[in-house]
Amino acid sequence: MKDNFEVALTKCFFCGENDKIVMNTRLNSRVAGAVKKAHGKVIDYEPCNDCKENMKKGVMVIETKDGEKGHNPFRTGRIAVVKDSAIKELINDEVLLGDILDKRMMYIHESTSNQIHLFNHMKGE
Repeated sequence: MKDNFEVALTKCFFCGENDKIVMNTRLNSRVAGAVKKAHGKVIDYEPCNDCKENMKKGVMVIETKDGEKGHNPFRTGRIAVVKDSAIKELINDEVLLGDILDKRMMYIHESTSNQIHLFNHMKGE
């Protein structure tokens, strides 16, 4: 019976913090195995409660290592929430701007964030 039940704590795609607790309701080893594999991993693209609140305040700007590309680049762990008005002043491409404002997040390379001093005024920086 022990192999038929698992619980997992998943991670938020946006901030990487703990997110959802999932468990299998079908008490069989196949489903339990799938739940066990989800522990410590991102399982969806829904923001956690903290990220939802941050996205109401502005756009989450997530810092990535230089040279990283794609949908899920390697992150440095630094995140800033930037007001929509500031994003509108910084982004000239209307299509890109619309996408950023719609998704409520964007990535920025570490060297670029350093050039614009994005994190200089944050606590702990």
